[in-house]
Amino acid sequence: LMAGDKPGGKFVRQDIQTQLLDKLAKVSNGNQPKMIPARSTQALEVAENLFDSMLADKLVASNVRPWLQQLSVPLFKMAIRDDSVFYDRSHAARQLLDRISQLELYGEEGSDKGMHAIRNRVNTLLGEIASAVDVTPELFGKVLKEVNMLIRLQNKAYDENIQDVATACETEEMQRKTVGGASVSAISLEAASKDQELQEWKKKIKRLKIGDWLLLDVKSTPQRLRLAWIAKNYDRYVFVNVKGLKEATITRDELAQQLRSGTGVVLDDG
Repeated sequence: LMAGDKPGGKFVRQDIQTQLLDKLAKVSNGNQPKMIPARSTQALEVAENLFDSMLADKLVASNVRPWLQQLSVPLFKMAIRDDSVFYDRSHAARQLLDRISQLELYGEEGSDKGMHAIRNRVNTLLGEIASAVDVTPELFGKVLKEVNMLIRLQNKAYDENIQDVATACETEEMQRKTVGGASVSAISLEAASKDQELQEWKKKIKRLKIGDWLLLDVKSTPQRLRLAWIAKNYDRYVFVNVKGLKEATITRDELAQQLRSGTGVVLDDG
């Protein structure tokens, strides 16, 4: 599934079926083409729902979706012998799916050489699972162990960047107080106070917390950003990208306008 494709159960199911039937055809040795066993139909339905849910989640970046899609058939093969993969979130296969969905920093094209090398390593690991004749929990566990290490490195870099952003924001806040802050025209304040709907959105905004994900319109482009800093008087909100780097500073009124118009959306972080 590429970034432009629309995720959905029908697409996922057709993709799994196509790959499975292709594998069955290769082992039919010219005899009557083999079909997916009837007993596997239910497992296929559950796999469809699982991937449909993950690929439709706005918190799952488009650049990691091809990796998730690559695991669809191996997961189905695992489910045929062990259906606990669908309801046991501690299962190595389920954990790997969850971790892969968090690897968006490494999934980004155009990164530096180090990131490119890590991305290639992830491709190799998932290719090992996809090409395996016998998909086992041990194989998923082996790959999971290495992916966990990559996530720890990713999170360390992200946390360091976030801390730098917060420190810079606090310094800027002190400077603003020293010079008296930015002025707001009396006309703007009067217009905002008369807009009751906008006032309600501004109240809702105060419930936002550091770490919340939002889909926002930045420079006319929708971007999925994380709230990293809030001014003490709630008049400014600073957002970072998936690398933890500052992407936008938005005033309370601007944020309220975006949420009201629908160009801004607070995403469910589960």
